[in-house]
Amino acid sequence: MVHARLGIAEENSGILVTLVRQEAKKLAEMKNLDLIITDGPPGIGCPVIASIGGASAVVIVAEPTVSGIHDAERVAQLAAHFSVPALLCVNKFDLNSDRTKAIEAWAKNNQIGSWTDEISGFPGDFNAVWGSSGTDVFAVTEKVLVAAPSTYRGLVYRYDGTNWTYINFGLSLDFYGVWGSSGTNVFVVSVCGYVLKFVCIWNVSKPSSANLYGVWGSSGTNVFAVGSGGTILDNDGTWSPMSSGTTATLLGVWGASGTDVFAVGTGGTILHYNGNSNKTWSSMDSGTTATLYDVWGTSGSDVYVVGSGVILHYDGSSWSDITPTGELNNSVTDLGFHSQNPDGVDASTYGVYAATTRQGVYASPNMGTDWLPLGTPEYNVNAISTGSLYAGTEGGLLQLSGTGVIAGRITEAYTGNPVNDVRVQSDFGVQTLSVGGEYMMVHPSGIFDFTTIADGYANRTLNTTIYGGDVIWEDFALSYGQSESIDSESIDTSNGGSYGCFIATAAYGSSVAPHVRILREFRDRFLLDNPIGKRLVRFYYAYSPAIADVIANHNSLRAIVRVGLLPLIGGSWMVLKIGPEFTIMLMLFLGIGLFGLPISKRFRVL
Repeated sequence: MVHARLGIAEENSGILVTLVRQEAKKLAEMKNLDLIITDGPPGIGCPVIASIGGASAVVIVAEPTVSGIHDAERVAQLAAHFSVPALLCVNKFDLNSDRTKAIEAWAKNNQIGSWTDEISGFPGDFNAVWGSSGTDVFAVTEKVLVAAPSTYRGLVYRYDGTNWTYINFGLSLDFYGVWGSSGTNVFVVSVCGYVLKFVCIWNVSKPSSANLYGVWGSSGTNVFAVGSGGTILDNDGTWSPMSSGTTATLLGVWGASGTDVFAVGTGGTILHYNGNSNKTWSSMDSGTTATLYDVWGTSGSDVYVVGSGVILHYDGSSWSDITPTGELNNSVTDLGFHSQNPDGVDASTYGVYAATTRQGVYASPNMGTDWLPLGTPEYNVNAISTGSLYAGTEGGLLQLSGTGVIAGRITEAYTGNPVNDVRVQSDFGVQTLSVGGEYMMVHPSGIFDFTTIADGYANRTLNTTIYGGDVIWEDFALSYGQSESIDSESIDTSNGGSYGCFIATAAYGSSVAPHVRILREFRDRFLLDNPIGKRLVRFYYAYSPAIADVIANHNSLRAIVRVGLLPLIGGSWMVLKIGPEFTIMLMLFLGIGLFGLPISKRFRVL
């Protein structure tokens, strides 16, 4: 057991919890232990956040009382914010049976209980998933046993942000595709040519006799469906067939617009529709004979196709194979794109997700150039939906929580040139090296500091939040200086875990505010580079957390502290821009000028 001892009247802090966890991790590695249990404090303050960060699951212990339920709800909300799965244990459950039942009902409704099962209890495959938002998601299944023996039905599930409910249409069909222009205009396609359309209520039609496997539209009144025998249907109010020019089974369809649409299928088939009045499709050279399952892109000149052991990319002129060697050697069944980028990231950068039959889900932060594994669910993954990352598998619908991806560029601050072989390490202990000026790593969700270590460059640290199933971009601009290992005894940005400049963070409300970044960079480049500066930082870390807690809870005090910090921030900014020597000379010059002004006036009076 690893623990820390507090003196009389001393308060716990996130720094202390982080240090205890780091020591526990070292002990577990030394003894080859694969499980660490952290006993977290009550509440939702900094020590609790430091306890949750990097955890694979949170066990909430609650008593059957009004305050116990309230505290459990607050911790569950905190765990959900960091996408960490939560479990519930009711202590003294027989103290109040009514309260215990209320806690159990709340836990069930909030799914308190890597990849976690979202829908269970039914066998069969989930073949497709689509959502208009994180609180309005549709998922469709193959035939499943829903009531009595020999009664098999295809189901459409819908998630409203709290619960999953399903609709039984009474059809013994496999549902394979789902797409919508909004949460109130949704299309589902199935075998035997059936199409389900939801507009306030569900309507069932049968526009074809072919099996339909994929559906997509540019709007609610311009929808395409594809299926067996080269079938392509167009819906502009009513369904009508289009000329595909092939008999291959088509499995996926997507377009940049209603007049720039791609369809893929067996035998390496890729078709393109350019909006011509004859409604005919033309064949494209894919360079492969593999079965192609799905297609998606960001524009007509940036399109991806996945298939049996291949990932293809179209740049507007030709298709190329971008499959990672030795990585995705099983069938790639689906692609998902995530274009929401944090501030400071080039808008052209986006994450790509790939689902496979036996190797799980992969993420590429840099548009398919490099791939990282996001874990392997027990079953084959048939479809994925980004944002809150859902996976439709042959064993149920799963959601990725507790694990995310961080990636970014590492450059020289003055030249902008990429820097290679830089070690990027988090205060949780995960690390990687930069290649081609880029780094990327799979990391537990939570709030963490990430520090760069490279010969000839001063350490840089950024604080960020990792969300389950998401890709976060954080760039580093390195300045020349002395590198310092964060495993050494010296004070560095791994101390304090998720916090850094406590008082400034409390005053400005964010650890990534521009003013806080200036102070953090000044600390990293100048204070931590000499013994006196290190002593100052140690002194600051010892006393500032308690002061920061007071500041954070009083808006008027935060405003006063912000004003008081301006001279320090201004001085730090000058040191970073022109160096300490020129800053001191400039301050002396200004001081002499201001001090000499009243003296000169006094001499003239005499």
